[in-house]
Amino acid sequence: MNDSKSYKNIYGRDYDFKVKYQLFRPDQGGRMSSAFQGIKWDFGYNDPSFKKNQLFMIYPEFEDCDGGRLSDELPIPESGIAKMFVANYDWLEFHKEKIQIGTQGTFNEGRPIGECEVIDVNFNQ
Repeated sequence: MNDSKSYKNIYGRDYDFKVKYQLFRPDQGGRMSSAFQGIKWDFGYNDPSFKKNQLFMIYPEFEDCDGGRLSDELPIPESGIAKMFVANYDWLEFHKEKIQIGTQGTFNEGRPIGECEVIDVNFNQ
């Protein structure tokens, strides 16, 4: 496993929040092929106050079953936990106001391909 590729090393800070996620199966509109660590899915809020399809560059870093960083060589599990990193630091304050435990969201690849729920907030690092 190459931790130099971790978002913590790339951004020079810890994760902003964690989500519990569930990827959609292909028959539910999900991906036809496996995805791997490092994929840059956009985050969408499941909130009617946002414009439809309004997406944000908040990238997931998937955890293995022991809470460590999932290997780059293993497919992302259908469900699990992911640390989330706000990619554009200029938007950090905006997301600090919106994200709280229980916030519902989606992983997006042009369309929602999974759903998630915030389970931990770590903005005050």
